[in-house]
Amino acid sequence: MKILHILPVLKKGGAENLVLMLSKLSLSNSANVSVLIGYCEDSRMLEKLKKNAKVQCISDAPISKPRLYIQSFHWIIANRAHILTFDIVHAHLTLASILSSFLYSYSRLLVKNAPKFVETNHSCGSPLNFIQLRFQKSLYFFRDGLAHINQTPTWEHFPKFKQMTCKVIYNGAPAQEKDFTPLQIKNYMNSIGLNHNSKFTVGTISRLELDRDPSKFIKIFSLLNKKDPNKFNFIIGGSGSQEGNLKKLAASHGILKNCIFAGYTDDPYLPLNLMDIFLSINVEGSTGLAGLESAQAGVPLVGIQWLHTYQSQPDDWIWSSSDIESIAQKVYELSLDRKQLASLSIKQQEFVYNNFSEHQMLKNYTSFYKKVLAET
Repeated sequence: MKILHILPVLKKGGAENLVLMLSKLSLSNSANVSVLIGYCEDSRMLEKLKKNAKVQCISDAPISKPRLYIQSFHWIIANRAHILTFDIVHAHLTLASILSSFLYSYSRLLVKNAPKFVETNHSCGSPLNFIQLRFQKSLYFFRDGLAHINQTPTWEHFPKFKQMTCKVIYNGAPAQEKDFTPLQIKNYMNSIGLNHNSKFTVGTISRLELDRDPSKFIKIFSLLNKKDPNKFNFIIGGSGSQEGNLKKLAASHGILKNCIFAGYTDDPYLPLNLMDIFLSINVEGSTGLAGLESAQAGVPLVGIQWLHTYQSQPDDWIWSSSDIESIAQKVYELSLDRKQLASLSIKQQEFVYNNFSEHQMLKNYTSFYKKVLAET
């Protein structure tokens, strides 16, 4: 089975991490994986990807979005014969979705044995406006299979207009590869400026960009600090354009001294080793890759709910709220009850192991591909 993934930009993110994990299918005898990317922003991810897949970049350097769209269309037109030799063409994110729709139409009109075109719906559960939703659904008409990363009411009965293979496949999280020695943890703490103390540590790992609204982390930290100025350490892992503004905000709240900006790290399990509670970004009942990794590491999660209309359900595996005062209160209560915290850690860790392991996700995608290929 020859599989081609199309991805606009290789950088730190959920879709990009999924492609990285799916490239591991090449380690089995059942798949040969290639990846076409617009350009690369993360050389470390590129090196990891090249270990398992054949990688082709349309541009050797970052370019503007309009140029990326133009160059991508030129590239696929020039290389359409090569692309159409694959069994599966798997699109990720908007540009890849548009390119795949073009290739689907072309192949159905002019090619006898065309590839099967599939896509992962990475925005499943995200708050899309009416125009965005209609545009996305129109692109999905040109697919043979669709994988949703979450079960949500918006996509529950999609598609109605066409017979295709649709499956909910939850994103998996790679397990921690190795245990860290006390010396490694000590050196990491020194490198980020975290003092050796017995304070309760609340943290997160996120892309620090405006669309993620990372100021909520600082506001929650500030509320916790007001409840007990001597109890907490705060850690924010990750990088982005808002880091400077967040430091200013932390200073204005008087918490910059005990708020550590750890920056990007290749191994998220290193900063997770320092946390007692992890603040995750949740959309309805689901969370992102960093939240899954936190649960796998045994760090309990409390969720910042992205959708203001959503109320946390009894069967949600992560408690969440859109109200930062309620979140701060929940974290504070857990910090006072180590027994409840340990119980929550075990419960969430078991849930992730049973439902969101990388191994299970790879099995699900293999089954998905085979089902799509079996349909005529």
